[in-house]
Amino acid sequence: MTVKLRIDLSQGILEVEGEESFVREIHKEFQNYAKRNPTESIRRADPTDEVDKASDAGAASGVQRSSKTRKPARKQKQTPSDGQGVARGKVGNYLPMVLKELKLDGLKEFYQEFDVASHMEKILIFGVYLRDKQNLSVFTADHLFTCYRVANEKPPKAFLQAIRDASTKKNWLNYVGPDNISIVHIGETYITHDMKRKGDPK
Repeated sequence: MTVKLRIDLSQGILEVEGEESFVREIHKEFQNYAKRNPTESIRRADPTDEVDKASDAGAASGVQRSSKTRKPARKQKQTPSDGQGVARGKVGNYLPMVLKELKLDGLKEFYQEFDVASHMEKILIFGVYLRDKQNLSVFTADHLFTCYRVANEKPPKAFLQAIRDASTKKNWLNYVGPDNISIVHIGETYITHDMKRKGDPK
């Protein structure tokens, strides 16, 4: 009696045809072999597998290489809105200027009335002078810098920061920006009642 056996292990296909005893023997040997070796080991090799694996590995290594060598994009510097090459609103970048056309008559005499202890007090004095004697309810950092020069006083190195300190630490000024500074009532009260004047009893 002729018997035909066909096994399809993921198309590894084993076909045996012959006497029943012969086919049974082959089948038994195949079962023993399959127990020793996983069925994937006899799967017909697909020639495209190695290509896919190679391309996948290459792609993965390519991603790793690109992630290591890629540099973060540099942020572009913003162009200052005033076109002067510096951001005038930032501490440390402001470049003070002397306003040569500004006539500060009586500034030295007004300044010398006070026994000044700090740059913040000097800035307050100059600001009050600009408001009361120059009719400038709003003045600029350049106005204050010019006052320093006329009064023969050395301005602070961090000039803009000193102005901001008078605003944030003492609340004597309203500082909107280098081109918008004004005296507030707390500063007015301090210079009228609390700031020391020369000749005051110690």
